[in-house]
Amino acid sequence: MATNRALAGSRSRLAEARDEERRALRRDLHDGLGPALSGIGLGLAATRNLLHRDPAAAEALLDRLAEEMSQRAESVRHLARALLPADLADGRLVPALHTLAERYALAGLDMRVCAPAEPRRCRVWWPPRRTG
Repeated sequence: MATNRALAGSRSRLAEARDEERRALRRDLHDGLGPALSGIGLGLAATRNLLHRDPAAAEALLDRLAEEMSQRAESVRHLARALLPADLADGRLVPALHTLAERYALAGLDMRVCAPAEPRRCRVWWPPRRTG
């Protein structure tokens, strides 16, 4: 009976951690990337207005916009790594499980990974194939 309660508690904490990750992803996209892309769009429109009147100012603005795009691209890479760890995408299951365990530990879920040191590499299909 106690084992069932512990298992139910672990499942509940896992679901809470997963839901929090989804909320964080939504926040990152909505509050970070969305406004940044809108700002870059406005900057490009301003650059078009400056192009003939003040080419030097237009070039400086384009440099700032290019830097902003680089920063946002890094943010997207960070989000992508959070969604599918690079280890898992490369077929390295055990390191990916350790990464996942560390992430869930931050949410209070104690996970232990017990696996052979050198399991055979596997191919990860993403998105998962549907059966039936």
